[in-house]
Amino acid sequence: MFNFITKLFSRKPAASVQSFDSLPSSSNNGPRLITLPDGRSFDQNLDSERLSSQMDRVIEAVSDGQYHDLNSLVAKCGGTTASISARLRDLRKPKFGGHTVTSTRVGDPRSGKWVYKVTFKNS
Repeated sequence: MFNFITKLFSRKPAASVQSFDSLPSSSNNGPRLITLPDGRSFDQNLDSERLSSQMDRVIEAVSDGQYHDLNSLVAKCGGTTASISARLRDLRKPKFGGHTVTSTRVGDPRSGKWVYKVTFKNS
């Protein structure tokens, strides 16, 4: 068990990604993702295509400037609520553009339902 934990925490992180440039995509005026996620669990060979295409789908879905709940974004973009939530958090990071992601609780406050709206810096 100790060897497994040692290997897990001594693993080198994936190579750094260069930068984020907000470029218009062909289908809307929102930014186009040209960088990749990172972190301990990110493996560029295994994850880059899947996560960058998911980010593209999330950007497309939220580029209308409206509020969206996680379940509707999952239906539009695929993935899980956890992965869509992670892409929304990524959009707040400077390397992904430092966009504003506004969250608002809706319905019964005890329900825990939130909706999210992204305001892109270049909009």
